[in-house]
Amino acid sequence: MNRDLRGLYWGLFAALMIAVAGGYFYAPEVQAASQGDAIIFYGSSTSVTYRTWDSLAQSFSAPMQATTTAHTIQHAVIKSSPVAEEMIAGFQTTGGDLYIMRWDGAAWSTEWSVTVGTSSIQRFDIAYEYASGEALIAYSANSTTNELRYRVWQNGSSTWTGEQTYDAIRTSNIIHAVQMTQFASSSSHDIGIAWADTSNDLSANYWDGSANVWKTEPSAALSTNLAVDTGVWVTVGTWAFDIAFESLSGELLIAFGNEAVNDLQYATRGAGPNGAWSSVSTVTGFPEEPVDVELSSDPHSNRIAYANNSPDSGNDLELAVWSGSAWPTTNDTTAPCSTANNICGTETSVDTTGNGTSNNSVEWLATSTATSFAVVTYDDSNAAGIDWFVYAKGSDTWGSAQTDCTTDCSNQPAANDDKLHRNRNNPFDSSEMLWIGVDVNNDLFAKKLKLNDNGTFTWSSADGGVALTDNISSAAAGLAADIAYFRHVNLADVSVGTDGSQTSELLIPSTSQNVGAKFEITSNSGSRTVTGITLTESGSVNAQTNLDNIKLVYDLDTSAPYD
Repeated sequence: MNRDLRGLYWGLFAALMIAVAGGYFYAPEVQAASQGDAIIFYGSSTSVTYRTWDSLAQSFSAPMQATTTAHTIQHAVIKSSPVAEEMIAGFQTTGGDLYIMRWDGAAWSTEWSVTVGTSSIQRFDIAYEYASGEALIAYSANSTTNELRYRVWQNGSSTWTGEQTYDAIRTSNIIHAVQMTQFASSSSHDIGIAWADTSNDLSANYWDGSANVWKTEPSAALSTNLAVDTGVWVTVGTWAFDIAFESLSGELLIAFGNEAVNDLQYATRGAGPNGAWSSVSTVTGFPEEPVDVELSSDPHSNRIAYANNSPDSGNDLELAVWSGSAWPTTNDTTAPCSTANNICGTETSVDTTGNGTSNNSVEWLATSTATSFAVVTYDDSNAAGIDWFVYAKGSDTWGSAQTDCTTDCSNQPAANDDKLHRNRNNPFDSSEMLWIGVDVNNDLFAKKLKLNDNGTFTWSSADGGVALTDNISSAAAGLAADIAYFRHVNLADVSVGTDGSQTSELLIPSTSQNVGAKFEITSNSGSRTVTGITLTESGSVNAQTNLDNIKLVYDLDTSAPYD
């Protein structure tokens, strides 16, 4: 099996044809062809469509049809496996059906379907266990008996369990909205879940994937009056709640809003399967009713970024960061938000959050474990382009709103309401993310944001300046598009790393006239053929002036690798 190994470090190319039965090459980092690639999955009327993102070509493929349905696609979710070149996607239709599909590295297959009922936000979610690669799909039973149902993709046997029932303890009506999140640790089997019912009650639980059991719900419903914007909606129709793990501790955080209350509500659960729920706490410093909430965890700390678009008193955006132990309590209403650890509430002209829409998204970008930024995208004042804020972890401040991405984003979305924002971080390059968005013209766009080593951000039109589709389903009442990066690359029995156990390794030369780094290519049997290695300049290194001599050395003698 031939693989084109692509690396990111120095701007040189070396072409090799070597049959490998073991041994070492010495070169900068080499990455597999699909690292940084992604799949966007969306509905166009009754057609389920996908495109692949090629990170090397920096472009999307032509649209390809995965399947068709009898009803319009209203909600779409796609998640990627941490242990295989696999994705699982789900889409919910206006007919109340949920379809689950799986990408096996080459094609989509329709796995199963079930009736979940109709809703303006999704009645299902998908999460992978990071350690095992098993996937949990939880969904509404569209019933007041055993209200939650779930099935598990058993990665080891490549089979699904049958439908399992869960009788919710703290909610009693039909489950209307489901959110899940996985603890992103290589040793973790844990998944958090929160759900709201048609009575606007909110509860949560914890999936112990090592034992395949649910733990316990909180001692009482987290909310019995979840925010819905009285006078406009009756049942929760936007994400008035979200759930996230602290990346280091494994503690679980749920943040949400109560109807007609301008304060943030939250609860935590201690780390691990035996963790305990806290009681609900109220943070009175938040000025807005949480109606359109998103949380995002910093991979390098216990910080969790928070964004909320609220229509309660004019259309406002508020931003904050959970420190790992507390929320800020002071609201900064004067731009820039330059006081450390404050709530930032200076944006007062965001577009209206509608039933079934999400007008903001949050993601973290980093060039090192110490240099992280939370990026919030949102929609304001019907202006063309992407509006965004940045939180700097070093100063713990939000600053001012960034200059709108207009020219670099091809003035897209156009000057109208954006009804969907989703930001996704590249798991193989934490300094890069893809943004996708949908506007009220049914246009779907994709843009890329890159954080450079000098701390500057650069936007570009991943979609080439042309809408990926102008016929997205349910633009004004549903989230019918999602995107996910591959989190794992299938290399068969080829391994790349300093010890042969990893699929990728950041390899940086230490000093001048030293071997830059090494990687190992192994074969269980027979031989491997390497057709090319790309060396790409990165950072301040200049291959022409700073590097006088670069050699690729093949060495079978592992006892003297630097000869």
